[in-house]
Amino acid sequence: MVDGETQVTAPTPPPPSDEPRTGGSSPAEADRIASDQEDAFAEKPHVYAAGALVGGFVFAKLLGALFGGDDD
Repeated sequence: MVDGETQVTAPTPPPPSDEPRTGGSSPAEADRIASDQEDAFAEKPHVYAAGALVGGFVFAKLLGALFGGDDD
């Protein structure tokens, strides 16, 4: 080596820890959390279905107005 240069080494990983990881939750725990929360769709599914129907109708009318042919 030339004077003033240092050798670069790869970093060493940290030693394993006995502490549990807190990086997230298991799928079972996430399902329990989700089932405990209130679901607006489960309470009134007909409102969402009606909204989808009306939205589809408006979208079809818009497409018909923009790209529709002459019906004369």
